[in-house]
Amino acid sequence: MKILSLFLLLGFTLSTSSFALAQQTDNKGIINQSPLQIVLGAMDDNFSEATNFRITQEASAESPTTAIITIVETHLLDDSVEAIMTKFHLVKKNENWAINKKSVSWKCKPNRGSQKFTTKLCN
Repeated sequence: MKILSLFLLLGFTLSTSSFALAQQTDNKGIINQSPLQIVLGAMDDNFSEATNFRITQEASAESPTTAIITIVETHLLDDSVEAIMTKFHLVKKNENWAINKKSVSWKCKPNRGSQKFTTKLCN
């Protein structure tokens, strides 16, 4: 398992496996990014306001062609939202990763909506 410290980018230590996390240029001059780099770039502008978050990455096989990355943000500056879960489904085509699907769900604080992650906004 490779360990990557992203102190300058994220301020925490992240553990990943199966992916080279440094940008690499192939012989055609195209920059290949890891799935993690791609999803961090795709997060909305409010992502940095979260005081806590957890990132999980799921991929199969030694040379995966699909990956799922889930980012759960907590301790938000919001009186009704307990957490936000953003899930990315990625596919690898021609040696480059791309987002195939992105979904967002919310978990509400007590008496403000669902206590489970759902696509319904909190009250």
